[in-house]
Amino acid sequence: MIKFENVTVCYNPHARHPDHAVEEINLDIKKGEWVFFVGHSGAGKSTLIKLLHGNPHTASHGIHITGKVLLEDIDITHLPANEVPFLRRKIGVIFQDFQLLAQKTAWENVAFALRVIGAPQQRIAREVPRALETVGLLHRAQARPNELSGGEQQRVAIARAIVNEPYLLLADEPTGNLDPETAAGIAAVLERINAERGTTVVMATHDHHLVDTLQRRVVRLREGRIISDEEHGIYHPEDDIKPSPEDSKSTFIEPPAKPKTDFGDAPFGGESLQNEAPLGTPENPIPQFNRPKG
Repeated sequence: MIKFENVTVCYNPHARHPDHAVEEINLDIKKGEWVFFVGHSGAGKSTLIKLLHGNPHTASHGIHITGKVLLEDIDITHLPANEVPFLRRKIGVIFQDFQLLAQKTAWENVAFALRVIGAPQQRIAREVPRALETVGLLHRAQARPNELSGGEQQRVAIARAIVNEPYLLLADEPTGNLDPETAAGIAAVLERINAERGTTVVMATHDHHLVDTLQRRVVRLREGRIISDEEHGIYHPEDDIKPSPEDSKSTFIEPPAKPKTDFGDAPFGGESLQNEAPLGTPENPIPQFNRPKG
């Protein structure tokens, strides 16, 4: 479903000392799989999330990308700006800071994700309660964000991410602002979505407890490179430690021949994914146009 083929992302490639956000990433993720990306801040987790989410402005930011990123056998590495909205319609994104619309109810926040793609009212009336029920929050449908707890707000954000029935769910530190008990509840919701809907889940996280409890596939990153890829992995304490300048990438342990992955915390396009405005808002509008024929 997802394939990174020798992907390298470099900032200021013509500088004397170019900055490689990720290097030589090779990774395969199958449909329905759950994969954790772990590593120190700046390891490359958010960079790869952005590549999967589609970023049409890489060239204007002095970023050079080599290799290929394939999603459903489609090359999305250098996707034209006018094709990005179509890509994002089948990808759900969950942010650390929820990014809900403050003046809208839980129902309206979830419905907004369908309205921006022009979904008919009949579909909105059918899918919104289904999504809220999936996350256990249908009874709070008329509450606004300031009336909800942090865990409830994140559940609304998950409902918004899945209401369009995406085949891929990208989660960037979804439990980062939550206490352990609430985080466990959010993980349970995502597990149910993964199991019942077959949605592929790719999550960047620093949550030791979550990774160790679920024991899903864990891809570990260090300074833009994959250092291990474990089918039933755990969190290693050293994953939080950023290498000192004296450390050399040549000392890294190369991952096994199986797929490699990475999810960069390094800013891609100048800011992290969690700071990107929700799709369809004034800050991140969806172009109105017809899909090209042929």
